[in-house]
Amino acid sequence: ARTPASPAAGSSSSSSSAATSAAPSGKAAAPSSSSSSSSGSGSAAAPPSRAPGSTSSSSTAIVDVGPPPPPPKPTPPPKVEEPLDIPDPVVEAVAAVKKLTPEEQARREEAKRVLRANAQKEVDTHDATAIAATRHSWLIFTVPEKPVAGADVMIYYNRTQSEQLRDRNRIQAILGYNAWEMTTEQARVDFYPSPIPHVDNSDFWSTRFKVPENCYELNFVMTDGESLYDNNNGQDYTYPCTAGITWEEWAVQAEQRLEAAARQAVEQEEARRSEEAKQAAEEKKKRDRDNAAKRVADMKNGFVWMREGGVNKRKVGDAPDGKTWWSVAPTPLVAGKTATLLYNSKAGPLAWIED
Repeated sequence: ARTPASPAAGSSSSSSSAATSAAPSGKAAAPSSSSSSSSGSGSAAAPPSRAPGSTSSSSTAIVDVGPPPPPPKPTPPPKVEEPLDIPDPVVEAVAAVKKLTPEEQARREEAKRVLRANAQKEVDTHDATAIAATRHSWLIFTVPEKPVAGADVMIYYNRTQSEQLRDRNRIQAILGYNAWEMTTEQARVDFYPSPIPHVDNSDFWSTRFKVPENCYELNFVMTDGESLYDNNNGQDYTYPCTAGITWEEWAVQAEQRLEAAARQAVEQEEARRSEEAKQAAEEKKKRDRDNAAKRVADMKNGFVWMREGGVNKRKVGDAPDGKTWWSVAPTPLVAGKTATLLYNSKAGPLAWIED
């Protein structure tokens, strides 16, 4: 017959179960001392493990801190960002220019020729008064309205609309092209009063000049030629041109322009040195001619002096009746003619010599 468990044993078992449930989640609880004594083992029991805040009949409380923390993870190296693949506009421009076939290039040149011819005709035949009829309040207008590279252009400037130049008697434009990166020998042009009537107090002055073929943009500022300028509030006057080159073509030619500028600088330096050497040689020749002329003059003067101080005969001693030492004939001697020299061997320092 089985003996039922005593209440003491049951309470011990429940105490052990409570101790086990008090352990942190995921960790095995250490066996309690009650459980060990109920097993009847004679070995020493392990100290009880209690969760923080729990009470124990033992005088020493041991807190389970769990396993040691894992070692810190190594710091990963900084991530190197790849550079952005930004296309070079100059490279793209080179590619765009190279894509033109010979046929496309020929058609393009023919179109430019037609535009230039039409622009030239428009400049030659336009009626400035009719064009300005609705523009008397304007400051500037051009003919043609969009300048054409390789053809003439006329600029009309309304002097009374300019705060800086309205009272000036001289009007000029300082010219440049392609964002001022290109200039020509015609860096300035003068404006003169135009035949446009002075309607509403307008006063148009005009100028005419040719736009270079290799430009995509016309730049200029107005001035009185002295100290006053009208630069469009610091933005300058800029007009896009047609029938010239594109910005892409201008960018492609940048290296060529630098090389050309370097060659031009070398040529100018060589020309300067050559001119300096030429001037030095001319100055030396002049000095040599002057020195030679001086020497000739000195020789002539010396010859005259010697001729005037010369004698045709010489006597021994200073007595008038002394023996003649030597004499010449004719008197005076003539250059290129035969001369006779008579020497008296019985006079002078050689008289002791016998025949």
